[in-house]
Amino acid sequence: MPLISTLAGVAAKAYGFIMAAAELIIGKTWTAGGTPVAALNLSGGGLGRSLGFGNGYFFGVQANGSAWVYTANGVTWSTGTTPPSPSLVTGAVTYGNGYWLIVYYDENKVAYTTSINGSWTTNSSGITWDRFRVAMFGNNTFVIIAGGNTTAGQDSQVVNYKTTAPSGSWSSGSMPSTAAWSAGVYGDKFVVIATQSGGANTDKAAYSTNGSSWTASTLPSSQYWISVDYNATAGKYVAVSNGTAGAYSTNGTSWTAMTMPASGYWHLGSAGKNFVAVANGTTTAATSSDGITWTLRTLPSSQLTYVAGNTDRAVACSTFGYNPSSSAYSIG
Repeated sequence: MPLISTLAGVAAKAYGFIMAAAELIIGKTWTAGGTPVAALNLSGGGLGRSLGFGNGYFFGVQANGSAWVYTANGVTWSTGTTPPSPSLVTGAVTYGNGYWLIVYYDENKVAYTTSINGSWTTNSSGITWDRFRVAMFGNNTFVIIAGGNTTAGQDSQVVNYKTTAPSGSWSSGSMPSTAAWSAGVYGDKFVVIATQSGGANTDKAAYSTNGSSWTASTLPSSQYWISVDYNATAGKYVAVSNGTAGAYSTNGTSWTAMTMPASGYWHLGSAGKNFVAVANGTTTAATSSDGITWTLRTLPSSQLTYVAGNTDRAVACSTFGYNPSSSAYSIG
């Protein structure tokens, strides 16, 4: 009996440990991370994918192109080889097929590297005037989408795509409507949302399986939509706004309204089995396992804006000239 009792106790403890590990929620608790660089001011004007993850690194670029920063854990940050300086500011960033890519805002240029600390190569994006805010990779294809231009109320229909590598000529396509396309993600398809249309809040979204032909979809309400992401475990796309309005989709084609747990200028990430959201300029964060029901969390700093995740952690980083810049990370 003592032996059986002992074995039962060991089994119970092991089961409890397994259950505790299974209940790990990335984004639940946060720890202050390292300082990327002084006044990091990540790209994108507050929109788009300005903090990315790829090939083991979280990465971002300073708005004036003077610093490329990366970290494997949110604790130790490194400054990589300086990318080519833009005329104005840099746009969105992404990673795919062995390439880190920067899209330049308001000029006909992309820059890419095959090493996180390697030299940069520039190439024409094929468009000279559109304000690129969206960069994605999926289905072996890079996709960049213009957020707007200076003559059409910040609306655009321009999308360019390139298979396999960002080198060579990009092909041009057309979005299903004009809008200030602001954020995108690849889940089982490309999905993008728009912030505005003609300078007003909008309900526009779109999706594509190949990056070249697009179909319009509609968000549940007209909002200043900011960020969108996809979580494979939840099997959902989620979009968040400047406020409490949110939306989720199981297929990227039709959307259902949901409500964030507090009002904020939300940016969204996907980490492990759940979504993680950060409200810019506050200590407010939130997590959700299904993209519908959210739980409020607390950040160690009110300077955090962007968030990105991988299978075992989330990293948040500051922007907009906070000096010194800050970051935070969460592993549960």
